[in-house]
Amino acid sequence: MYRQLCAIINLDQSKLGNVFRQSNHENLLMSSKEIQHLRELISILERFSEATDITQGEKMITISCVVPTNLLLAKTLSDMMGQQTTFMVLVRNLLQGLHDRFHDIFVSLGLPRPSEIAPLDRCRILKFDDNLLMMATALDPAFGYHWLQDHPGDVEAKQQLRLRING
Repeated sequence: MYRQLCAIINLDQSKLGNVFRQSNHENLLMSSKEIQHLRELISILERFSEATDITQGEKMITISCVVPTNLLLAKTLSDMMGQQTTFMVLVRNLLQGLHDRFHDIFVSLGLPRPSEIAPLDRCRILKFDDNLLMMATALDPAFGYHWLQDHPGDVEAKQQLRLRING
């Protein structure tokens, strides 16, 4: 969907409008407000497209990407919750889905559930309750412990997390 929306928004809107008018499909013309909404939706979905591309590699190891990718997605969505957006409900649902599915990762990172989302939906949790994912990330030279900069905790919390990962 992200790529389709990008393709639509990147078209020359005046030429597209001419084609619609000539083919008697004027009902498909988008107003400037609709185009603005599409751009906003694209900016929300962009991080998820990047995360999908990163974590679905076939010729490289992607287990080390899981923790930093989820941490960055949660940070991005939380930041969006503080902004005025037309898609606030979508952002809230994406943040809730992320916290529901990867609950154990967020608990392992010592991150509380954001207050603006609904209570945990246990039926949507995937099991990630050991340190394997965090150890894989720490051992990957591409990440090491750099991903901790996206962790919202203080220096002490980040140090405790490093010690726990190192065993």
